[in-house]
Amino acid sequence: MPLSVPQSLVASCTLAVLAATFASLSMSGCDLVNKPSELEREIATEQAAIKAYSAKVADVDVLQKKFVAAWKDANEHKNISHYRGDLKTRVMPALDSYLASLDAMPTESAALKEIHAILRNAYSKVRDDFVAYADAVNEDNVEARYKQILAAVDQVGKSRADYLERLTAYYAKNRVDLVRRPQ
Repeated sequence: MPLSVPQSLVASCTLAVLAATFASLSMSGCDLVNKPSELEREIATEQAAIKAYSAKVADVDVLQKKFVAAWKDANEHKNISHYRGDLKTRVMPALDSYLASLDAMPTESAALKEIHAILRNAYSKVRDDFVAYADAVNEDNVEARYKQILAAVDQVGKSRADYLERLTAYYAKNRVDLVRRPQ
């Protein structure tokens, strides 16, 4: 004999199952709302990379200023042999220290690494130009060679502007304001 289940019992069981399912869904929905989204996690990761990078900028800037000061001092020489000597003993070591500090910068994200490479590559190229310049400059070609090195340094300035533009956009995308210090 088939068992007969009263309709009211079926209805109440169905409602209980539906209520339990709804409660389960709504609780996991609340959990999802309370957890950070994938985008928020990505931004937090980028912000951590920005924080580490930004913490080192002041130290690196000091070395860049030492390079500029050494080159400025070298340019004060009227004697070409003293000038070349300063290029090799003061300017190049200062530039090498600056490049080493750029290499040591923490670039903990692919985006930051790509942006930082703009600046790093520009200074690496100008370093090669300075080596060639210091080796070749003499009384006969000082004006022509100086114009070449100025053009190379000008290219660094353009790369630096591109770097700053991209860095500013990257910081903004990750909800960080880039504060530029006076130069």
